Amino acid sequence: MTYIKKAKSIFEREKWIYATFSGIVVLYIFYSYFSQEPTPFPEIYIKTVYIAATITLSLSSIIYFFYLVIKKEKRPLEKFKLVLKIPFSNPLESLNLLIILSLISVIFSIYTTIKLAIPKNIFFYLDPYLINLDRTIHFGTDPWKITHYLFSSPLFSAVINLFYNLWFFVCWIFLVVFSCLYNMKELRNTTLISFLLCWIINGSISATLLSSVGPCFYDLLYEGSHQFSELMQILNQQNMYLEKEGHFLGVWSLNTQNMLWESYISQSSEFGSGISAMPSMHVSMATLMALATYSLKKWIGLVFWLYMIIIMIGSVHLGWHYALDGYVGALMTTGIWFSVAKLSKKRYNSTRSLD
Repeated sequence: MTYIKKAKSIFEREKWIYATFSGIVVLYIFYSYFSQEPTPFPEIYIKTVYIAATITLSLSSIIYFFYLVIKKEKRPLEKFKLVLKIPFSNPLESLNLLIILSLISVIFSIYTTIKLAIPKNIFFYLDPYLINLDRTIHFGTDPWKITHYLFSSPLFSAVINLFYNLWFFVCWIFLVVFSCLYNMKELRNTTLISFLLCWIINGSISATLLSSVGPCFYDLLYEGSHQFSELMQILNQQNMYLEKEGHFLGVWSLNTQNMLWESYISQSSEFGSGISAMPSMHVSMATLMALATYSLKKWIGLVFWLYMIIIMIGSVHLGWHYALDGYVGALMTTGIWFSVAKLSKKRYNSTRSLD
C-alpha cells in the first residue's frame, strides 16, 4: 500500500474524530467572539501530553524488557528491538497518534479557558440548591457525613485520596491504550469521540450553566458561612495526624484545593486551574473508562466500575463535590456514550453494507 493510500485509509478511519474536534473548535470560536474570551493556550497541554507520552513509552518499554527476561525469552533483545521498531515501521500511524494527542490537548485548553471564565459568565449560584437537594435525597443527611461514618479512619481518607489522585494517570493510560486499538474501529471511535464530547458538554457547557464551587470552596466564597467547616476541619485533622505519624500518604487534596483557590483569587491561568463542581469530571471520566473497558473485556470493566465507585466516594469524602455532581456526571456520560455508540453502529453497519 502506498503512502497516499495509507494516509487516505487512516483519514477515513479517523474522519469522525476529526469532525468532532472541528465542530468543537467552531463552537468555541463563536463562543470566544460573543463572550470576548481569550484564545486558548494549548501549548501548556501539548507539552504536558508529549512529556507524558514519552514517559509512558519509556516505562512501558522497560517493563516489557523485564517481562521478556522474567519469561526467559531465548532472545529478549531481538524481540525487544522488534517492538521498538513498530513506530518507525508505521510512521503514518505514529504521526496520526501524535495528531490525535495534539487535538486532545487543544480540547483540554478550550475546557480550561471556559472553566476559568465560568464566574465571569454565570457567577456561582447553584450551591445552596445542591446542598438542599443533596440532603433531601440522602434522607436529610449531608453525603460527606455518610462517607466519613463508613470510612472514619485517617488512613481510609489517605487511601481514598491516593486513588483519587491516580485518576489522571489511569485516565492517561486508558486514553493511550484505546487510541491504539486500531483493530477495534467502532469501540475506538466511540470511546475517543465520547471522550472529546464529555470535556465540552459536561466540563464546559454544563459546568457553565450549572455554575457551582463545591463544598471545599463554599465557605470561602460565601463569607460567614460554616456549611462545610466541620468537613474541612476533619480533613485537616486527619492530615495532621498522618503527618505526625510519619505516614507517606496524606490528605493531599487539601494542598490542591488551596492552590486552586489562590489561582482563582489571583485569576491566573495555569495547568488544571479553574473551579467547577457540577458535574464532576472525575466521575464523568471514571464512568467513561468503565463503559469502554466493559465493552472491551467484562472483567476489566468490572474493575473500572469499582474504581468509578471509589472516585464517586472520594469526590464527596474529600470535599470536592456534592454527591449530585457525581450522579449527574455519570448519567450525562452514560447518555453521551450510548448516543455515540448508536451512531457509530449505524455508520459501521452502513459501511459494511456498501462493501
